[in-house]
Amino acid sequence: MEAAAGMASKRLVFVTGPPGVGKTTLIMKVLERLRSEYPNLQMRGFYTRETRDSAGQRVGFEAVTVDGRSASLASIFPFSSSSSAAGTRAAAAKVGKYNVDVRSFESLVLPELQAIAQREDVGGSSSSSSSSNRLFVIDEVGKMELFSSSFFPAVCDILNSASASSSSSTLVLGTIPVPKFGKDLVQVARIRTRSDVAIFSLTKANRDAMAISIFSHITAMTLNFTFCVLYEKQQHPFSKKQDSEV
Repeated sequence: MEAAAGMASKRLVFVTGPPGVGKTTLIMKVLERLRSEYPNLQMRGFYTRETRDSAGQRVGFEAVTVDGRSASLASIFPFSSSSSAAGTRAAAAKVGKYNVDVRSFESLVLPELQAIAQREDVGGSSSSSSSSNRLFVIDEVGKMELFSSSFFPAVCDILNSASASSSSSTLVLGTIPVPKFGKDLVQVARIRTRSDVAIFSLTKANRDAMAISIFSHITAMTLNFTFCVLYEKQQHPFSKKQDSEV
């Protein structure tokens, strides 16, 4: 596990590991347990999953929001379009044999990112409770997603907002790929080297233990924030505290 010093206080948690090691599966396990044990924890964000044909062969990927909405991310099939501009875009956005559907991805994911950055709550209203913890899922910050020029700046806004204040109620759980041939994507390197990010390295050997570690880390941050809010209210029971800007 990287960046062990001071990790316990970090609200930005990223899982890294090679393709196929189970990063998304781990994220889903953690979310499932959080839903069960912390039903008041507000969750928003997205994860990616494979799409398969009737024969069970992988034909692409889709982005799925925590509340179950989905949109195409990539496919082995070319995107049908009468627009030459769209065709050019599709041809340029390609990872291996997969055509990346930037427009579809952005239509689903960017509003999710912007909602948290603007301090909207999970229900979509403009008001939020200062005593409510929120978990934002970003799975993943990878090559396909980064074809969107608006994606990484929006991710950075969330990371900066979540860590800007000790009173922030937002936690982030995300995934990033391992360096390819020893070299990180520039945007991934910026996340990996942030001093406020806790990096958990996933392998097939440590998957079960890692799920427990990440769940414990998130719940510790959740309980710590709740305690601080309750303590502050006890010390100033008649004060009217406004949400601080994040």
